[in-house]
Amino acid sequence: MDTYKWTGHAGLMGTPLPGQVIDDILLLFDETPRKAREKYRSFVADGVELGKRDELVGGGLKRHLKLTGASGFEAFDELGLGSGEFAELVWHEM
Repeated sequence: MDTYKWTGHAGLMGTPLPGQVIDDILLLFDETPRKAREKYRSFVADGVELGKRDELVGGGLKRHLKLTGASGFEAFDELGLGSGEFAELVWHEM
């Protein structure tokens, strides 16, 4: 999972896509990138132990529609990492 190209996780672990913002997220864990990645990995492992959560399942669009009941959508939601421009770039490369 650390190197799967289409995840924010891979970017945080050291292989970001062009335009992906990672520094601000890593700083939430530590000022040193190596330590920040270790703490982030531990944070993710703790979350995995919590199991499946409905509000985090289905991808950004499905989540957005499920949680808001909206009929329209944007290319990104508040749970994604990166700008709308980054999301559009990824969307068009798929």
